Amino acid sequence: MQKTLLIVLLGILSIICQAQTTVHIKGTVRSSSDSTFLPGISIIEKGTSNGTSSNTDGSFSLAIRSGSTIIVSGIGYVTQELKVSSHQIEIYLLPAALGMDEVIVTTALGIQKDKRVLGFATQEVKGEAMTKAREPQVISGLTGRVAGLTINNKASLYETASIALRGKTPLVVIDGIPSQGDLWNLNADDIESINVLKSNAAALLYGSLGVNGALQITTKKGKRGSGVETSINQGFQMTAGWLKLPEYQTQYGMGWKGYYAFIDGKGGGGFYDNYGYVWGPKLDVPDPTTESGWVEYPQYNSPYDPNTWYEFTQNGYTGQSHYKPIPYISRGKKNLQNFMRPQMLYTINANVAARGELGGYRVSLSHMYQRGQIPNTKLNSSTFAVAGDIKISPKIKIEGSLSYNRQFSPNYPDNSYNPENFFYNILLWMGADVDIRDLRDYWKPAGGYEQEGQFKPYGVKDIQQMNYNYSWYNNPWYLAYERLRQYKNNVVVGTASLNYNISDNLSLMIRSGGTFSNSGSELKTPYSFISYSALPYGAFSISSTSRLLFQTDALLTYKKHLAIWI
Repeated sequence: MQKTLLIVLLGILSIICQAQTTVHIKGTVRSSSDSTFLPGISIIEKGTSNGTSSNTDGSFSLAIRSGSTIIVSGIGYVTQELKVSSHQIEIYLLPAALGMDEVIVTTALGIQKDKRVLGFATQEVKGEAMTKAREPQVISGLTGRVAGLTINNKASLYETASIALRGKTPLVVIDGIPSQGDLWNLNADDIESINVLKSNAAALLYGSLGVNGALQITTKKGKRGSGVETSINQGFQMTAGWLKLPEYQTQYGMGWKGYYAFIDGKGGGGFYDNYGYVWGPKLDVPDPTTESGWVEYPQYNSPYDPNTWYEFTQNGYTGQSHYKPIPYISRGKKNLQNFMRPQMLYTINANVAARGELGGYRVSLSHMYQRGQIPNTKLNSSTFAVAGDIKISPKIKIEGSLSYNRQFSPNYPDNSYNPENFFYNILLWMGADVDIRDLRDYWKPAGGYEQEGQFKPYGVKDIQQMNYNYSWYNNPWYLAYERLRQYKNNVVVGTASLNYNISDNLSLMIRSGGTFSNSGSELKTPYSFISYSALPYGAFSISSTSRLLFQTDALLTYKKHLAIWI
């Protein structure tokens, strides 16, 4: 008995001692470059598998043995080992890109400085990183690469990604010249590096334009070493499917409050065939009294006879339609998948670069083709770029670059909330009783149409779209192939600079550059198109815009090393 009691007491004592040697620590993890909170950072008790990771706000909590050492690590940051001496700690991680012996180029003024003497936060991304996993728009390649920089990418074709640096929109500068904001003219193969200035220090370089920071893009000017090199790069990407699709109910079909029957698609007969709501009768209801064995109602794709009235009963009410009742069953549970197609991206770049004793040059030709997920949507973008530098004399050096980009899309999708949007028509207002594949032949056959209960002949093909509703929505296939949104843009960017070493200590740099763009768009709206602004008879519009941005700056630099003896 005494032995048993002793064992119990020793067990309790062991638990107490263990509890006394365990401490709970809490803390936050930040970047040492700009103090932003870092999520997903690993915190592990050294010598054990006990660990956790930081939350979206950089916070973490962990129970460890008293006096233990924790290992803090994360992708893109230098790993740290810290001996815990407090219950509440703040950890600052040094970005791996900020090695103490690295040099930064402030593109705005062309001055090289050691990062240790900079008075502001900055981070650099090499151009090679932008070509490994290509994006249609170059700026999207910065996603997740720079602390504090948020890239909001768009899924649809030819939509510009939005950029936020610490919550505000930064200035984009290409070879020292502020961009007009259209970054589709950039080609990843022509980029040497992207330097991100994360503070209002950019305002000292670019005035009020740089108050929210800046993305300084430096393009390639030539081969680094001597000799000549040529290269051809190709890339091909295709989407394999969808990670996640919106969920929507498929138990009920078109209509409202359990009622729906197609009379004329405009509300005639009082059976909600002009409603966009998908809360009509229940689908797939057996009915042994019909030939099909299912409940039958008139629908948009029913056999049509202008001389016959077909009777039907719904929830105790009897109605009539020139459209013959057919089985009211599920046909379109995968309408979005059956409409969209895999997206494809193809890129090719060929360039020649050389460098000799007096200077170097680089010539590049690129083309990008993107096929959109929406049928009949695509984008072509071609870029020609030439850049180089030459020493006129031991004291004078000239640099210059010129690029021409042409973007063209014969049709790109509309993503606003209206009947012109494909997803608006398919996801929000199309019930599972409609199979989008049945709408593929989107023109109503020549013959006639219903208006105010009467048959009106029009006798012309390719004029009235076929759809399940003629009040609010458009046939998605009709939108894709008949309502065409064409866009083209020509962008020319040129820079030239002269560096003159007046003496060993004094130098002058003069630089000029400009960006010219000319864009044009065409919008073809076919007959029977439905929109909030009502254009039933078709329309055509054309627009053109030209912009010119020109900038010149000069810098006089005096350098003198001083030795001070104390």
